[in-house]
Amino acid sequence: MRILQTYFSSEEAVAATEFAMIAPFLILLMVGIMDLGSYIRDRMKLEQISRASADYVLQGGSEENIQTDVLAYFDAARADTYTVTTERVCTCEDGLAQSCSAVSCGFGDYSRQYIQVTVDRTFSTLFPYPGISPQMSLSGFARLRLD
Repeated sequence: MRILQTYFSSEEAVAATEFAMIAPFLILLMVGIMDLGSYIRDRMKLEQISRASADYVLQGGSEENIQTDVLAYFDAARADTYTVTTERVCTCEDGLAQSCSAVSCGFGDYSRQYIQVTVDRTFSTLFPYPGISPQMSLSGFARLRLD
């Protein structure tokens, strides 16, 4: 009886027991924060790559070489996981996009030509979280005026 009374009144391992109960939640929270940080980093990287790609074309680079030149510089290990789409867009003063081969602006207006670059990539989380898709599509966009 005395042994049981000593066992139940002892408070020596209370902190260790509480930590053992809370530790899985703390680890899950830390992994979630790491995943969120990776998502934000990848999103910012896509924006940077799209701006650099548009600038590359603006300075005379070929649109076909973006994959080998720009992406190899920013992320050589995963350059093949990106999808790069370039498009030349022409507008008039009203800002509506038109085909560059048949731009018809009003009297006194002129065509403005832009290079538009979209970079897409799929982001995968470290673990499947409830209510969140394990794979998300990320996209970066940049549009620079050529003339």
